[in-house]
Amino acid sequence: MTLARFANAAADRKRHWTAVLVRVRETRFRSEFPRRQGTTGTLDRNTKALRSALREYYPAALEAFESLSDRDALAVLGRAPTPAEAARLSVAKIRSALKAAGRQRNLDTRALEIQTALRSEQLVAPPVVTAAFGATTRAAVAIIAKLNRQIADLEAELATHLRHTRTPISTAPYQDLVSFSAPGCSVSSGMTPTATPPPRLARITQEPHH
Repeated sequence: MTLARFANAAADRKRHWTAVLVRVRETRFRSEFPRRQGTTGTLDRNTKALRSALREYYPAALEAFESLSDRDALAVLGRAPTPAEAARLSVAKIRSALKAAGRQRNLDTRALEIQTALRSEQLVAPPVVTAAFGATTRAAVAIIAKLNRQIADLEAELATHLRHTRTPISTAPYQDLVSFSAPGCSVSSGMTPTATPPPRLARITQEPHH
């Protein structure tokens, strides 16, 4: 095999393995989307079920929280899954729950808003019904919180993949296959002959004859 053919074969192998690495990354990336979509669908179903349950025995919670999968809602409903428990929540306790869940701004204002909504007048279900629904709500809150964490982990993984995809894949392991050149040729330019300046001839000065 001539030097030129060997260099071309090495360059072809480099392109081949680079394409393989790209396909591996893309395949993994596509496989993450069904996982996220499935987890999101499960979150939606659990949130809708929780909303339906609260509508039956705890409508004040729906007034207090627009999104039941939000950290504020999960923090408060986890501590007070029934109207009776919510009525005993002070602003300080609500504020503490919100802060523990990650809220940093408007803690006092939001805590007072939640307390006011939870203590508003509402129809009271029988104690047996409230206790059963309360247990269901407590379990639903734990499930929704776990799903939120799973979705956050998947989004972080996808974001990492996208950053790696935008970064050109390193071909350093294959660089030694094509890092040579022959006299008068350049591998990086597809073995295109390069112009080599002819050797300079020394000027010969004849001695004058006497």
